[in-house]
Amino acid sequence: MRRTVVAGQFYPGDAETLRRQVEGYMAAAEAEVSETIKGAVVPHAGYIYSGKVAAHVYAALPDAKTFVIIGPNHHGAGSAVAVSSDTWSTPLGEVKVDNEVIAALPSSISRDETAHQYEHSIEVQLPFLQVRFNDFKIVPISMGMQDEKTAQDVSAALIEALKNKNAIILASSDFTHYEPATVAHEKDQSVIEPILELDTHTFYSRLYKQRISICGYLRSKKRVPVEIRHERRCYRGHVKRGWVRSHKRWRLRWSPILHLVRYFYLVSMPWFTASLPLHAR
Repeated sequence: MRRTVVAGQFYPGDAETLRRQVEGYMAAAEAEVSETIKGAVVPHAGYIYSGKVAAHVYAALPDAKTFVIIGPNHHGAGSAVAVSSDTWSTPLGEVKVDNEVIAALPSSISRDETAHQYEHSIEVQLPFLQVRFNDFKIVPISMGMQDEKTAQDVSAALIEALKNKNAIILASSDFTHYEPATVAHEKDQSVIEPILELDTHTFYSRLYKQRISICGYLRSKKRVPVEIRHERRCYRGHVKRGWVRSHKRWRLRWSPILHLVRYFYLVSMPWFTASLPLHAR
């Protein structure tokens, strides 16, 4: 059993309070369910910071039997790319994994619980799924190795494992960290553009060149983008960009410069090839 590690920190530890908070976010979300959605980028900071943004994703998602949730490995423990086979628990109950999909993944994606033991980026997505859906399973994948080749390999593995599956892929991600608002906006736009154009190489190139603090780069000098390729032929996808919410923070207690962390969501439609950047707070 993979028990919660951030309940009472990133979100309420009491089931009733947690359900009420998530339901409130969902009720306020300006989104309609779209049956064509196949994947999304969704933030994973504490709910008071990014919960309202995350709710826009979950309010728009159609029903699915399986949710593949790909998150970064902030702690560096365990295997470079690892899938969890444990049942996950939150204050709202237990969530089972899709063992059929996991069994279809190659050995290059390790079966390793250590990589998930203290990681919050996947856990914080589960209460939203539990409130929104009744019958689903998950495939939790933690990525510590974050280069373009690894992303392509994981993409290819998921294409094969998800054949004939009613599945949605969620990339758990926050973007620019602790930069002045104008700088954060400029940097984020520079990598959002290739995401919308489904241009994996340009996304990586700009990420490295501008040293953008997406997903672990700020602390660990690592990035966790993952390329998701739909099995049908396509050269361009339709990715719907949504509302942007900024969380303002003081970088230093005595600093007069206001800094922020940017949270936003992207929703992708079918027949897509997309780079989905992943990040945590």
